[in-house]
Amino acid sequence: MPDGRERAFRAWLVFVLAAGVVLRVAGLWAPLTHDELSAIGRLQFDSFADLIRGGVYPDGHPAGMQVMLWLWSRVVGTAAPLLRLPFTLLSAAAIPLIYSVGRRWYGRMAGLAAATVLAFSQYAVYYAMPVRPYGAG
Repeated sequence: MPDGRERAFRAWLVFVLAAGVVLRVAGLWAPLTHDELSAIGRLQFDSFADLIRGGVYPDGHPAGMQVMLWLWSRVVGTAAPLLRLPFTLLSAAAIPLIYSVGRRWYGRMAGLAAATVLAFSQYAVYYAMPVRPYGAG
């Protein structure tokens, strides 16, 4: 049975993870930015070859992400919340990942501190959801 400190640590970790997810999901319905509109505009191709020729070559954005966006838009359409979903999920998954790396390298308190910063940082929360071809990085 964990002692009080262990329970408090686990409770804080669960809170950080949950709050990080909530903060990111809350932005799914925000208005589209100009960058997002540009990325969505480059998805309007009927074939993969047209996408590469007209959406990847002249633009210079990462081709893999542009292809993923094009395929994803074929499945879910171009509604902003659905297009933002993969980016939001990747950003939320980064919170336990940074905790794990910090814990392994420096100890669990360092992992918790890193996860807390990532979960609540305005920069990380804002850039968690935009539909941008280089956003997953």
